[in-house]
Amino acid sequence: LAEESADRLYGARVVFGEGGGHVGILVDVTGDQMYVLDPTWGWASTNIHSEPLALDEWADRGGYASVDMVVEVYWDTGSEKFDTLQEFYDWF
Repeated sequence: LAEESADRLYGARVVFGEGGGHVGILVDVTGDQMYVLDPTWGWASTNIHSEPLALDEWADRGGYASVDMVVEVYWDTGSEKFDTLQEFYDWF
């Protein structure tokens, strides 16, 4: 990650495919790429991925089929809520 340019860090509240809610840190990397940090699970992405692949890897790490929704993201000066996963992708 040190070799890439991180644009911003976000706290994120997500819902996994089986309804499990969770929070983690999303790193917005230049070029529509994402890296996920999960302090609760002591885990970080194995690599920088496209947004859908990064979320899929995170879900898989937790034993879930998918991330069904990024409900809200938080940063130092604000937050944003989403109604669909596509809305999050478009925003991110």
